[in-house]
Amino acid sequence: MAGSCNSKISLNILLFLATAWVLFSQAPAPRLPFFTADPSDRPRIASLKNAVDSGHREALALFWEEVRKTGTTLIEPIPGEPQYSWVTFLWQAKENTANVVVIDGVASGVGGGDAANSKMTRLTGTDVWYRTYKVRTDAAFTYWISPNDSLEWLITTEPRSSKAQADPLNPRRIGPQSYVELPGAPAPTWIRPSPSTETTAI
Repeated sequence: MAGSCNSKISLNILLFLATAWVLFSQAPAPRLPFFTADPSDRPRIASLKNAVDSGHREALALFWEEVRKTGTTLIEPIPGEPQYSWVTFLWQAKENTANVVVIDGVASGVGGGDAANSKMTRLTGTDVWYRTYKVRTDAAFTYWISPNDSLEWLITTEPRSSKAQADPLNPRRIGPQSYVELPGAPAPTWIRPSPSTETTAI
């Protein structure tokens, strides 16, 4: 039992270190932070919210149709700040959902080890859960999404219960994790396409 526990602890530590490597080894040492938290609605989500609030329910189906075609995450430019982009994580709730947490990547960088700091927000009256970060345009990182998370600390000496999984709307993978590469990130040569998708990461 102790051996199993230790192996899970070691796996958590290895995954944390792997995420840190992806974040900081693929670009020169930055003078600006890679990412900052910003819970405000960003253009695409704000547009959807306005449409839904105005009674245009068809906008929701069109939104998910567009997302399935383009894949996640949503990456939007920030006027006047070309070194940053808005990066929005999405989850389409298909069951009773109490919370959705983004794990690793920018979420850990901003929220630390407390999962409660990385929760998505539900767009009222819809099945859309989202969280937006302000991210440097030369960043690249991995992440999981965990619906109905236990909200236990992410870095712990005890195994935490979690439903962490790859983002089903993002075809890019590094091992079991989803992968995000912003437009200015150095082109990686070590990514392989997921066996479950025909999309090839460049």
